Amino acid sequence: MPATAKSQDDGSMNPLASANIDPESRSEDVVSISRSYLSENTHKLSQLSVHDEELGNCHEPCDVPDHVKDIATALWRRFELSTTKLSQELAEQLRLVLEPTVASKLQGYYKTGRRIHMKKVIQFIASYFRMDLIWLRRTRPNKRDYQVVIAVDDSRSMSESCCGDVAIEALVTVCRAVSQLEMGSLAVASFGTKGNINLLHDFDRPFTGEAGVKMISNLTFQQENTITDEPVVDLLKFLTNKLDAAVVKARLPSGRNPLQQLVLIIADGRFHEKVHD
Repeated sequence: MPATAKSQDDGSMNPLASANIDPESRSEDVVSISRSYLSENTHKLSQLSVHDEELGNCHEPCDVPDHVKDIATALWRRFELSTTKLSQELAEQLRLVLEPTVASKLQGYYKTGRRIHMKKVIQFIASYFRMDLIWLRRTRPNKRDYQVVIAVDDSRSMSESCCGDVAIEALVTVCRAVSQLEMGSLAVASFGTKGNINLLHDFDRPFTGEAGVKMISNLTFQQENTITDEPVVDLLKFLTNKLDAAVVKARLPSGRNPLQQLVLIIADGRFHEKVHD
């Protein structure tokens, strides 16, 4: 796992760095920076007052400089290599735990269908065409169609407890496992400062290496919050709105909800205890 360097001005840990690095390099060199490229923006956001009706709203990630993208690309490739075995093992475990939800495999004996069960043709003829249950239908579930949301804690406590690299490693592992299993659509969001939830990847976008790099480049682990800010409450409001909107869009004419939804939160369970004025 790549090491991180302490900031000279705030002592925090950050997985991204401003040092020059070749994106094609896969060496285990240490990459470090002195401060986050979004530290000033997140500090300004922490000073804003957020009304209750604004909680649960999300923001699109902002554009980042090219050198940050290069560093994020190197980090993504490094974690992609180090988590190959873990993601494969996780995919196999999820295959056992998450039941198939989409019926696309042929089975059964029906009077009508789209394909004939050849083993029943002889019985059909021998019975003088009375045993006519010779058709197959796609009624056996064998594919998965889940909506998975991964929420990453982007607060300062993650860097202070040296959990930034671990969080990114876990994010890469889960994302690749979900992609390998082809279990449905994936969304990724980050949370930290009150009212500052960033949607890093949405359901309707394909998950690729470029999407992974974009997610990593927008994680700073510098956002300020306290327990009284209730960042988890803010996150849950966003998740509820996001998943409910997906259900409304996918609801069948019969009123049945065909979606299976799963939420994973990557966090250290701690909050930065800043002093209020």
